[in-house]
Amino acid sequence: MPRMLWKGTLQFGLIKAPVALYAATRRNDIQLDMIDRRTQRPVGIKRINKETGEEVANEDIVRGYRFEDNHYVTLSDEELREASGMKASHTVELRSFTEARELSFMLFETPYYLAPAPGGEKIYALLREALTRRRKIGIAKLIVQTRQHLAALVAYGPVLVLNTLRWADQIQPYDELSLPPLALEAQGIHNRELAMAEQLIERMTESWNPNAHRDTFKDDVLALIERKLHETGVPELHDLASPDDAEGLTSVDDLTDILDRSLVHRAEKRKPALPPTRH
Repeated sequence: MPRMLWKGTLQFGLIKAPVALYAATRRNDIQLDMIDRRTQRPVGIKRINKETGEEVANEDIVRGYRFEDNHYVTLSDEELREASGMKASHTVELRSFTEARELSFMLFETPYYLAPAPGGEKIYALLREALTRRRKIGIAKLIVQTRQHLAALVAYGPVLVLNTLRWADQIQPYDELSLPPLALEAQGIHNRELAMAEQLIERMTESWNPNAHRDTFKDDVLALIERKLHETGVPELHDLASPDDAEGLTSVDDLTDILDRSLVHRAEKRKPALPPTRH
């Protein structure tokens, strides 16, 4: 069962319905504790005053905005809520609707499940069906804890998914990156190379299956841990290859040859297996 984060209200136009917000993702990586290698005991993370070195109690910790060195304006959670109109903090307010293709993938952040609370089933089903038929998504604002979020409300089969969005000013511009120009001629790319690249993409195109992709790094680390638990001698770990190591990178001069070999390799992988010979 997904973990419920809060109960609140879904509002679009004059319509309001009770809903509950659930986590739609879960952490599935390996959790490694910090330990003292001398005693093999966990090392805790304490809230330490950087000036005095003393531990600070939770009730004495507040948020602060630094306006100059060592000078802060302190803000409580209640002040933050009042300053930004967060009193109706458990409302998903739909501001507008738009085409899904108009939203850049760069904006999508974290998905949550939105489910109806008792009494909200009919409005929930109505909005879900309307979004599905019109192929639209809702653009909403909501408050989670003391932060305001922009979000996309998407019909996903039987459930409505509320996907928080990054604000436009959170996206870094790419103007200062050194990028090749869009004109292919400037890179000396020939039509034959482009056609081969497109053909390779088509041969590698397949239906998306998220279950076909696994976190192999996690599997490898778990296997390493398992070996260490059963081996008397701890194997020596070697540094990974430097990311700056250029070995194995494709040379621009060999682009056509690499594309050609890639197409052949992909074609061979897609050949159906021959039936067994009958004697």
